[in-house]
Amino acid sequence: MGENIVNAPINVGGNSIVGNNNSINQFINGLEMLIQEYKDQLTKISTLLSEFKPKTALSLLQELENRIIDKNIDQKDTLKAKILYLKGLCKSEIQTFTKENSAMDFVNAYNLNKSDNNFRDRACFEYLNLSEDEKAKALADEILKIEEFNISAWYVKCLLLDDFSEIPYILPKILKDNNDFSSSLIIKVIQSEGIRSYDDLKKYGLEYKFNINEFTEVTFANKIKWIVNINLLLDRFFNEFPIRYISGNTFITERNPSIDNALNLLDKFISTLTTTELSDSLTLYEFHYHYLKYLIENNDEDLKMIQIKYKNLQTTHWSYTLSICQVLNHKGRFDNSLEILDDYSKKTNEHANQYYLFKAIVLDALQKPEGVEEMFMEYLSLKQILDDTSVLHIFSTFFNIQKKYCDKELFLREHTEMMKMQYTSVDLKKLVDVTLKINFLGEKTDDVIQQLKEIESKSLELSECKVFVARNFAELGLRSEAIEFLESFVDRKKISDELRLYIQFLINQLYDKDDSERRYEELLELLKFWREKSEYVDEEFLRIEHNLYGCINDIDNLSTIDELLYQYFPNKEEYIYHYILTLEKKKDFDKIIEIIKDKASFENEIFGVNICIVLLRNQINTPKAFALLYGLAQNKNNIIARRAYFTHTLVLEGFLKKFEEVRVNNWVVYNIDDTTHIIKIIKEDGLHGKFIGRKVGEKFIETSTMSRVNKNIEIIEIYNDAMRLFREISEEAHNPLNELGFESLNLPKEKGNLEEFLKNHLGARGSEEKKFRESQLNDYYNSRIGFSEITRSVFDGDFIDAYNYLTHNKGQFTTIPNSLISNHIADEYGLDTSAILLFYFLEKELQFKFIHKFKITYQTKEYLEKEILELKNSPVSKLSMDITLEKVEKYIFPDDINDRKIVFLENVLEWVNDNCIVDNVIEKLELYPKLQVNEKDFNSDFMKNFVDIFYMSTREKLRLISNDTFLFIHKKSNNIFNNQLNPEKYLKTYYSDKCDEIFYRQLLKWNYLGIDINLAVLKNEFFDLLAGKENYYSKAVENLQFSVCSNQQIIHTCSKFLKEIYLIISMTIENKNRYAFDLFANNFNLMPTEIVNLYESVLRKEFKLLGDYYDNVLSQFKLAKKLYS
Repeated sequence: MGENIVNAPINVGGNSIVGNNNSINQFINGLEMLIQEYKDQLTKISTLLSEFKPKTALSLLQELENRIIDKNIDQKDTLKAKILYLKGLCKSEIQTFTKENSAMDFVNAYNLNKSDNNFRDRACFEYLNLSEDEKAKALADEILKIEEFNISAWYVKCLLLDDFSEIPYILPKILKDNNDFSSSLIIKVIQSEGIRSYDDLKKYGLEYKFNINEFTEVTFANKIKWIVNINLLLDRFFNEFPIRYISGNTFITERNPSIDNALNLLDKFISTLTTTELSDSLTLYEFHYHYLKYLIENNDEDLKMIQIKYKNLQTTHWSYTLSICQVLNHKGRFDNSLEILDDYSKKTNEHANQYYLFKAIVLDALQKPEGVEEMFMEYLSLKQILDDTSVLHIFSTFFNIQKKYCDKELFLREHTEMMKMQYTSVDLKKLVDVTLKINFLGEKTDDVIQQLKEIESKSLELSECKVFVARNFAELGLRSEAIEFLESFVDRKKISDELRLYIQFLINQLYDKDDSERRYEELLELLKFWREKSEYVDEEFLRIEHNLYGCINDIDNLSTIDELLYQYFPNKEEYIYHYILTLEKKKDFDKIIEIIKDKASFENEIFGVNICIVLLRNQINTPKAFALLYGLAQNKNNIIARRAYFTHTLVLEGFLKKFEEVRVNNWVVYNIDDTTHIIKIIKEDGLHGKFIGRKVGEKFIETSTMSRVNKNIEIIEIYNDAMRLFREISEEAHNPLNELGFESLNLPKEKGNLEEFLKNHLGARGSEEKKFRESQLNDYYNSRIGFSEITRSVFDGDFIDAYNYLTHNKGQFTTIPNSLISNHIADEYGLDTSAILLFYFLEKELQFKFIHKFKITYQTKEYLEKEILELKNSPVSKLSMDITLEKVEKYIFPDDINDRKIVFLENVLEWVNDNCIVDNVIEKLELYPKLQVNEKDFNSDFMKNFVDIFYMSTREKLRLISNDTFLFIHKKSNNIFNNQLNPEKYLKTYYSDKCDEIFYRQLLKWNYLGIDINLAVLKNEFFDLLAGKENYYSKAVENLQFSVCSNQQIIHTCSKFLKEIYLIISMTIENKNRYAFDLFANNFNLMPTEIVNLYESVLRKEFKLLGDYYDNVLSQFKLAKKLYS
């Protein structure tokens, strides 16, 4: 703090401080009888003060004072008082005078003229500068009897309190709200109470409020206000960084409001006074100004000025020495820093504690470890008792340095010394003991752990020491205990180092595959709080937020985070890519255009290529996208870029140009005597010039320079740079050893040999793949694997292709039987992809109208959007071949196949938008980060969707409508709660009137296997079979296999059905028996013996009155039964 602040609070004395419009009149008032000469002299002196010329003004005042000593004039005492008061103002600004010198003048002025309230108010607190506390108190009490809210009197009353915490209880509200008065008190509280944080001012009913708009011009009247606020801003800045920078390559600090405001005020203050008589008092302010500038700019000129101003400082103070050494250390000039520290040691008898800490680190930087122990022992010798602050300094400095040298004997020696010391609490001594043992002596025994657990957070004063306890737990692998301990004292509503550690532990816990804690919601809240309230940008936390919001596809929050990362780190291409990807999801293409408009190239190939692909597939500034991709692909080492350039010909074909006529900058392919050459035309003369203007197919003769032989030249092709690069990459792709990931085959010229060629080269692999597909499909049809598994193994993760194949070809679409599913009603219902497609087709084919808004995963909807976008940017593939060792099967597709698929997918997407709500499935955060870090290939769209569906199927108040037997079996076998509901049961619950024979025929048509077949459906299909109409009787019978439906109700359905068949008069007994045998043979598949026996009993009951039919049906029953015996 500047010493001149002690002289007066802001605004005390009112207009007696000259410099405003009323100041001259104020000094003339009461001197009406004074001769004009003296009035003019006082006016001139007042003007000099307003111009910051106190030395000149003081000289004139002393001259005026001498002139009137022996003169007998009217109002002499009044004039003398005015002169003394002005002398006090002048002396308070001149460094050669002490505060006592100026205070004596102010008090003498008051004694000469006690009727002047300005003199009275000033004298009231100036008595304090003369250590006349009783007189100050008496005068303050006297003033308050007349003026209840007098600033000077209340200032004195507050300063004379034995306990400053009484301030809020005695101070009038009008003064509590006076920012200038509060700032003056804050200075005193800081100086006397030694507060560690500005938050601690609340204890005294004080709060520092700064408004930059109040500081436009420095005047003599408001100069103290400027000084007070400059010092408070500096003090607050240093308070915000309790662990001070000592050395390192990074910036000392990041820019923050305290620095900015202090620099603003210092700049104006110094520039105003530098050409005045007060310029010699600016050295300390100039020192701080250049120090702060260096912190944020690291400018060598500021370092030079810091050194100059430090040498000119009149007093040696540790804080100034610390500041210059910080800057020197930042520049790596540790020798100079050590010289200044040694010089400080010689000049001062008492060393600040920080001196030993700082010097120890400088010695370490100079690789002089032997001096560190000496500093440690000297530091200990200063202490009779160790408190939290001392312990913090010892560990963060001395032991932290010495740990690098791994000298166990040294630590044993120092441990002994530390244990000899007295401490402010038993727990603090325990903390020192266990911290040394765990971190420096390698002792991690059960006794040490127990000792650590006995430490209570409330017994430690500093949060930094409490953090040691948490870190010790973490070092022992007891992270849960560390978190629990932090919870006992961390304020989650205040930015602090301990809160940051707490957040970091929660992050580590969430990503640890061996930790089952589920605190993702708390973590997200704390990360958001840190982002919004911290004055500093924490890149690591923003990255974690990006990852977590990315996991749950929270696009709104993800957009906020990615925008911040882009704003704070605009040159990091990773963040540019992430932000563009998020903007693509939001379809904010204008913002993407703005981001890439000035981008000329990319340093990182992967991010650059991916950004280009986003631009191309969305047709966003395609010329720019092409130019960026072209720039990357030109580098032959950029394999990914060259592959992308080669495979995006459909999008890029507008830039790959051929020409009919040669121009400058064209590439020309030409033949010379049956050999092909290529040249780029870059000039208009010489050989290049002879090509210009010529066209494709044109021939001309050129005579060789040496042999003078005529050469026949024919122009074959003309194209641009883009086409040249494409041809270059194409040639590379034909190299059998290329790194692009392509393999070319030299196809036979004879068309008849093509099929044999394909079988020889690709048939073996094709046969293996076909065998695998058939095996997987067989497992699926027999419910050994589920829909998600078959989608992944056979259909490359394409749920829509899988569903359409299984429901529209000769295959089967297996479902979860009704008998295995409960039918309780839920608040919400969710859909997986197969259920979405079923409901879409039901609305389209059977006019179902759904009453619920279904929950779906983000991945489900995004999958549809991605497929549409990919089809729009993909060439039409009209031919597909299935090549095995046996044959080559060709599948011809129509020209508009892509358009048809797009229309279908857009219709499904429209249905989704109308009937569904995207759910982010936040609960998957308990697992997702763990899998991301620890599992390979986890980030596939398929796995993301599966995890979402898995967690959605675990909610108690939601039922997931799904036919995926894999999910069902997995959860059942692992005893995990499962809310799955098959679509059939849902539809029968809410739309029973629509679930008639037509509905079931549609399901049978779509190959559904595992649905309930009632008597009406079975009869409907059977009689249409007999009538030669469209029917799905055989599929209905398949669904009546016990292995498929697991429902013993089929024995009643089938018994009644067979009874009706045998009663058909027109049907022969042979056909009746055949249908009965076929039905029994299907029914008995995996049917338990007790149910078979029950089946026979029911059958006998149904047929007991049917004579011969009784014997016939039982004979078929027994024949079928033998098949499974």
